[in-house]
Amino acid sequence: MNALIELIRLKHPEMADLLQPVMNGSDLLQEFEKMQLPDDYYQTYRVVNGEKEESDGVFGLHKLLPLEVALKHIVKDPEELANFKGKFTYELFVPIFQIPGRVLIGYAKKDDGWDFAEYDLGVSPSRYATSLTDFFQQFKAKLLNDGYATESGFKGLIDRDEM
Repeated sequence: MNALIELIRLKHPEMADLLQPVMNGSDLLQEFEKMQLPDDYYQTYRVVNGEKEESDGVFGLHKLLPLEVALKHIVKDPEELANFKGKFTYELFVPIFQIPGRVLIGYAKKDDGWDFAEYDLGVSPSRYATSLTDFFQQFKAKLLNDGYATESGFKGLIDRDEM
């Protein structure tokens, strides 16, 4: 994660300034550790505590949520955790990213582990990546190939393929 932040700083220094430092002395990460999320979750939040409120999404319009915001948006209601196709119901959804609109992306717990998933009107496996590590690898590859742009008055990186 440190290397990715340095790459962002090199390519788009103004975007790196939208990332928040880790909250030293906070017990908040320990609350999340009780959930036994995948390791990449903890590796990320040990380096950065999400993005500042004014950010539109450093990670290609995906705004990394600060831990205190993620904690407020954890979904535990079984009706809200039902899979769109009704095949199964998740037990818990822990958000990581907010994307434009109200869609959240994060980890959803089911019997046999965690899925990288989307939450909107229910929970479904993510169409963006299979894990947080996979998401960051895809983001890094596109960033290295100048696949993101900035736009005046906009505080986030925009995927050139979506412009």
